[in-house]
Amino acid sequence: MTQQAMNAINNFKSGVKGAFAKHIQRKTTFDPLNSKIFEDAVTAAYGDAKRTFKGINGRATTANSNLAQKIQTYFKAPAIPMNFDKLHNDWCKEYIADLKNQGYDKTTYGQSQKVVNMTFKYLYCLDGATSQPYDTYFDYCHVALDSNTLEWIWRNCGLDDNEKHDDWSKIKYNNCSTRKTTKLGYAEIVKRYRDNKSSYYPNTPFQAEFIFWEEIKAHLAAEAFYSSLPGAIDTDTFKNMSLKQKYTAIKKLI
Repeated sequence: MTQQAMNAINNFKSGVKGAFAKHIQRKTTFDPLNSKIFEDAVTAAYGDAKRTFKGINGRATTANSNLAQKIQTYFKAPAIPMNFDKLHNDWCKEYIADLKNQGYDKTTYGQSQKVVNMTFKYLYCLDGATSQPYDTYFDYCHVALDSNTLEWIWRNCGLDDNEKHDDWSKIKYNNCSTRKTTKLGYAEIVKRYRDNKSSYYPNTPFQAEFIFWEEIKAHLAAEAFYSSLPGAIDTDTFKNMSLKQKYTAIKKLI
């Protein structure tokens, strides 16, 4: 892992709130036998996606508990399971099924991946998670797709505008095609990002997300501010500037 990635992880830790923040503040050690850290990580991850679960009214308790147990079992395995992608897909589908069993049948793949992937992201913040023997269990983890990560992937991995989803929470697992467009599904988005090694190497795709989530958030904030200023012109050119160039252009208008 690069120092840049480690710095980004530390920045992410400083912004964690709620029950999981206590683990970071107390420097809780990552331990596959500690059920509490998995329960709290899933709770925090669900909190990140909760606003999109319209009308769920507290029916996620069982699904969250089951997911925590499954991810804990993954880390308790004596050897890293060979097919992380299949496990990930199973967790997402089972999460959707568990919510349906509790009377909530509106869950999308986009919502389930957010909960699963953010769980791993929170767990990675615990002391010892980035060191042997546990760090390799995170090697094949996926990027948590949200509006920021999707925007970064679209800009940096050669994806077309007509392939883009309007909302991460509506993403399906497979591509969704109409006569005019093909909205990429989760599996294809993950593949496109992984195939573009220049986007993350020498970090893993999972580690790099800590870096580029911060970067794209700063870019989007600068672009929104610039477009609100009197005298702002050629926003497409501005969009392609580096952050330093954007800040310079903004200073000239304020």
